[in-house]
Amino acid sequence: MFTINAEVRKEQGKGASRRLRAANKFPAIIYGGKEAPLAVELDHRQSHEHAS
Repeated sequence: MFTINAEVRKEQGKGASRRLRAANKFPAIIYGGKEAPLAVELDHRQSHEHAS
C-alpha cells in the first residue's frame, strides 16, 4: 500500500491547470461517499513512481 500526497487546489480552470502542469503537477478530483467532490493537485513524479 502507498500514500500519495495531495493538496487542495486554490485555482481552477484551464489556465490554472496549465500552470500546474508546468510545475510538474496535475489536477485531479476526488469523488466518494456523501461528500462534495474535492479538487486537488498531485505531484506527477510521485504519482508516476507508484503507478509503475
